[in-house]
Amino acid sequence: MGKNITIVDIAKETGLSVATVSRVLNRHSSVREETRRKVIETASRLGYQENYLAKGLSTMAGNMIGMLIPDIRTPFYGRIFSECERIALEKGYVLALCNSFNNLKRETHFYTHLLAQHAGGVIQIGGSLDRQIIPPQLYNQIKSTAEKIPVITSVPVEDSECRCVYVDNARCMRTLLEYLIKLGHRKIAFVGGRSNVKSTVEKRQAYYDVLKEHEIREAIISEGNYGQEDGYFAVKKLFRQKFPPTAVIAITDICAIGVIQALNEMGLRCGTDVSVVSFDNTYIAEMLEPELTSVSTDYEILSETIINTMIDMIEKRETRDVYDIPLMFSIRNSCTSPF
Repeated sequence: MGKNITIVDIAKETGLSVATVSRVLNRHSSVREETRRKVIETASRLGYQENYLAKGLSTMAGNMIGMLIPDIRTPFYGRIFSECERIALEKGYVLALCNSFNNLKRETHFYTHLLAQHAGGVIQIGGSLDRQIIPPQLYNQIKSTAEKIPVITSVPVEDSECRCVYVDNARCMRTLLEYLIKLGHRKIAFVGGRSNVKSTVEKRQAYYDVLKEHEIREAIISEGNYGQEDGYFAVKKLFRQKFPPTAVIAITDICAIGVIQALNEMGLRCGTDVSVVSFDNTYIAEMLEPELTSVSTDYEILSETIINTMIDMIEKRETRDVYDIPLMFSIRNSCTSPF
């Protein structure tokens, strides 16, 4: 397959910025006629006009970046997409939402679709990437796409030209668990999450590691999914025990809603009788009563890193994988000492 001609190629040929070329091809009025003529002539000579403009696809040029996420309705992914979209727009790029609804077939289709639309790059966060082993059909699609246009993923994709911008799940768990241990908790349950999901496995391993470092022998794991009902039923079961946990770590803020609901029904008060913390640090954490202590990667810095790395890749600048995004740990009113 021949190389797709994008606005980056036109920008290099003309010596103009990508943003200026984009304005010309999208018929923006604030461009000098001399600049407009130079871009159109270059685009035509390189084959861009023949292949794209004549087909009415000028708005689908290389300044469009596709972003694949599992479900925009989830606060975690919704926040990441909205932050990335804001930053991309500020830099003259359009972010196209590709919502897979956790469907592997849709994910692989989106890569094909975005290539056909001459997207400047593809970003994928979560979804089937977060399985313990990336499905072969997705791996092959990512690898072949990355040979043609820039691709950024949320986990490393071996033997590919992708860049990875990674959320440190182990560090997030360590932050929550060490905070609870410092408060005096020794009987701490980790609720929700599946054992075939990479991010959950990383959190569980960090959970075991920190307990061992503090010579806490009892690990309490309740496997499930990531929703409200998973937290609810896990807590109902755990608190039937003679010596229930004094603290609960929920896999998501949404899961924590169920945790708190179950505690309330049993006459236990979150933040007084039982401490509750969670991952994701979304708006939900601030809406609960009491407000929820929660941790996540710093959404703004994560999004800036993703978009800046993508633009550097599109514009052929040197890039690297990023593993050191700062955390956003918010201590609120959902925790107390067990004594």
